[in-house]
Amino acid sequence: MVKGNKLLIIFAHPNNESFLADLKESFIESHLHQKIKEINLYQEKADFFYKFHKADKIIKKYQKMIDWADTLIFFFPCWWFNIPAIMKGFIDVVFEYGWAFRSENGKTRGLLESKSAYIFTTYGSSFWQVRMKHKDPGLKSLVYGTLSVCGIKTKKIYRFYQVSSVFNKKRVHWLEKMKKI
Repeated sequence: MVKGNKLLIIFAHPNNESFLADLKESFIESHLHQKIKEINLYQEKADFFYKFHKADKIIKKYQKMIDWADTLIFFFPCWWFNIPAIMKGFIDVVFEYGWAFRSENGKTRGLLESKSAYIFTTYGSSFWQVRMKHKDPGLKSLVYGTLSVCGIKTKKIYRFYQVSSVFNKKRVHWLEKMKKI
């Protein structure tokens, strides 16, 4: 079971009828006893990272939402063995120096140490391709290059492989599994 009283879902998929969206909805249904807010990056057209000079209010809005949450829940597909560009852009501008982390005596100090994270991601590729051959570079960058630097503890990563080619029975199994997480 995902811990935390205040969950912030950060969702990045352009299709709200995707299997990833179904996984998210199944997750929400099983966590109605917790307070949940959501940032849907595509729905909110969160391409503000291309317009830095106009983004201050939007960045502050997202930072306040992250401040509110004790647990961040990331939902995104891995494309080309990486996180979507819109998620990367969101992270690059929202998790900024001075708010999410800073330097002290030549060392980096995470400022979001009270937060934890869970990651739910889908792949078109197999476990072998993602984890063994390519070593899952996108998730490594997110977990070790961003979240841990900001002091956020990643509690668990849920990976769903070959989503475009699995049988419906497997998808139903995964959706049921989401209700127990």
